[in-house]
Amino acid sequence: MAMFIGIVSHKELNIKPEIGYYPVFVGENAKNLKNMFDANSAYSDNTGKNISEKNPFFSELTALYWMAKNIENADYKGLVHYRRYFVDRNNEFISSKKIESI
Repeated sequence: MAMFIGIVSHKELNIKPEIGYYPVFVGENAKNLKNMFDANSAYSDNTGKNISEKNPFFSELTALYWMAKNIENADYKGLVHYRRYFVDRNNEFISSKKIESI
């Protein structure tokens, strides 16, 4: 099962890549921020089919649109925004493997 969970951000991220979670940068600096990561582990909403220019009006929805139109090899797609991950009741990180088991 392939999973793509986009972590939407318009600022620099201080995260370690986790399988299934991928930074998706939005806004004016998306392309520059993407360059902080390996080309295969980060994305920007101003590539492929996109509505990036509408980011000031739609915020993280430009990333959601981008994911829907450009991520084709995922059985499941998810969105967390502004440098956050899914957590459980104990406020502990939920890995993509745990999400798959749920």
